Amino acid sequence: MIKVDDSNSLHQDSIKGDSLANPSIRYGASIRKLSDAVKKQKISKYKCEVCGRLEVRRISTSIWKCSHCNTVYAGGAYTFTTPSGENARRIIEGIAAKALQSQQAKQVQQTQQVQQTQE
Repeated sequence: MIKVDDSNSLHQDSIKGDSLANPSIRYGASIRKLSDAVKKQKISKYKCEVCGRLEVRRISTSIWKCSHCNTVYAGGAYTFTTPSGENARRIIEGIAAKALQSQQAKQVQQTQQVQQTQE
């Protein structure tokens, strides 16, 4: 914190916004709020998909690492996941579920055929 005794100088205390906000962002509350929200997302912890703990933190741009199990993820620049990544995950899970259902249906048909041939 910089304080100068000159009455005409700008004190650093007078900069608006949260402590996370960049002091060079001025002239607009909405811009400061957006910057603050992004920085909060960037430094917060996320849940690890492998061990299930809240230990995933940002290492560098788009690189996230769990400090418990040392699993490394590629994600968003400021958030652990991106909207397009969530869409891709949902699509893949849907395809995998359909494949599993068709595989189970084939197994049921095969067991029924085996039982009919044994009778």
